Amino acid sequence: MKLKSVGAIVLSIILVFSFSLCAFADAADEIAGESVCKVRDLGEDAKTVVISVDIENNPELTDIGTLYGVTLALYEKQAELDDGTYVLMSKSHIAGELALHVILFRLFDVLGGSSEDSSINEYYNGAKVAEINIDEERLSPEIFDAIGALIIAFGSFSSLSST
Repeated sequence: MKLKSVGAIVLSIILVFSFSLCAFADAADEIAGESVCKVRDLGEDAKTVVISVDIENNPELTDIGTLYGVTLALYEKQAELDDGTYVLMSKSHIAGELALHVILFRLFDVLGGSSEDSSINEYYNGAKVAEINIDEERLSPEIFDAIGALIIAFGSFSSLSST
């Protein structure tokens, strides 16, 4: 049963990003540059980075090449803050969590969540900005990593084929 659920999630992600055929040139660097990194104390002399990405104002994130580029840039951006005491996110975690946030935001948008009268408006508003963090608890880290691995694989292939 669990395998079917993971399979359904993977297929959904592939479908969502496969319909995005547009190319956004320098969008990845711009989106990553506009993202906000906050340092959070984990205790025991360890820190981590929480990265906020504006999904609402960056429809380019539905392009897998752009999502891949943003992932790489965010991975480097968090590393720039590290002083040796940080617990950093992997590329696959960043890609997976960001992809799921994009999917949820787009789903709420399609279902009319942007309307203040909508019963899902609260969820729509909560999904506008992705808060990517290493200790996300709503899904297991393995799901983020699996989805992220797919995004990285397809994104790196996409970036090779566009050159």
